Amino acid sequence: MSKKIRPKSKKILFLSVFSVLIAFFLLLEMISYLSLTPEEKRLPPSRLLSVNQNKYIQEFSLTTGCLFTDAVIGHPVLGYVYRQPDYMSLRCQRMTRVNNIGMRFDRDLPLVKNKKEFALLVVGGSVAEQFANYQRKDEPYFFEELLNRSIKLPSGKKFRVYNGSVGGWAMPNQLNMIQMYGDRIDGVIALDGYNEAAPIARGERLEKILPDVYLLATSPKNSFVHIYLKVLRRLQENLANTYLKHSYFFNVSYKIMVAVLNGTILSPEVLSEFSDGNTEKIKLPIMERRQWAMNSLRRYLIQFHESGRMQGIKTAHFLQPSRMYGKVLTENEKKAKEYGITEVYQQMDTLYSDLGKKYPIRSLTHIFENERGEIYSDHIHFIRGERDYSKGNEMVATAIVQYLKKLWKF
Repeated sequence: MSKKIRPKSKKILFLSVFSVLIAFFLLLEMISYLSLTPEEKRLPPSRLLSVNQNKYIQEFSLTTGCLFTDAVIGHPVLGYVYRQPDYMSLRCQRMTRVNNIGMRFDRDLPLVKNKKEFALLVVGGSVAEQFANYQRKDEPYFFEELLNRSIKLPSGKKFRVYNGSVGGWAMPNQLNMIQMYGDRIDGVIALDGYNEAAPIARGERLEKILPDVYLLATSPKNSFVHIYLKVLRRLQENLANTYLKHSYFFNVSYKIMVAVLNGTILSPEVLSEFSDGNTEKIKLPIMERRQWAMNSLRRYLIQFHESGRMQGIKTAHFLQPSRMYGKVLTENEKKAKEYGITEVYQQMDTLYSDLGKKYPIRSLTHIFENERGEIYSDHIHFIRGERDYSKGNEMVATAIVQYLKKLWKF
């Protein structure tokens, strides 16, 4: 007969197994710590998630509970928009509001103009989307409120702002938006520049969509890549909101999973057909390609304002501030990875200024020149602080309203 394990022996066995597990976990923590870069080692593990993250993507997934790529879907004209609620996960439906034209916003764009309001569409990429949606906690949309306080419209009309922007968009989507929805609005402002600078720097067509976003936007939501991304999102959510944020192992695991996503699942080889197979390649030397792309931007800018004029829409165009110049950066602001080329952005600044002699086009690259505090949260987006306060968004709104007072005559 086998002897029964006495309670004391069970306790010793439990403590032994528990000690081995703790030792193994501590070993994983140590190995994970040693795998970090010198700069990452100086940070507490709770800060590692935010290192070199695109704050637009990070904040979208953490605040809405959805991955950006899980929320967008291919569009026949615009490349991609947000999914209509019936085609979103239940979690996404509960946490984010998508309106009737596929924009992240809590009000639909009316099918017919309302004569009692001045419908103003804000178009551009992620900076414009955050700008249109910006509001302090429990307060109205900041830009809309500022417009109505600062500009008195005839017949008692009020400004009504609508979002017409999606992260990653670039020209000619701003032009496409007023061609598609111009009959439903009274005015449109574009806040852009950074997403246009990237294809110009590479000497590519401006309408070239990021291949990973395009692939994911056109993939079924139950495909392997979307399931993998959902696992990543859950881990990201736990790293942001639970005790796991204090673990080097789980932070490094997230980093490894992202590397697998970028290096294997969405590798350059996989994405090549979505970057090279669907867009014309400009067969010129790099500097000539850049000039060709810059000329395309010039043409689109002119078409944007001429299209608005033909439809009786007031238009205004603003080159968004850039971390590349126009502000004395703090040490934290310097740490973010830069994706732009200063020379290209300065050439765009010159282009906007030249066209501004004839069209309502202005540059905002100077508005932070006297700021010494932190404005940027990453390479281009603005910090959101206590009660969702964003000095960057509010300074941009103030500058735009001051320009609109001069540019638009009512």
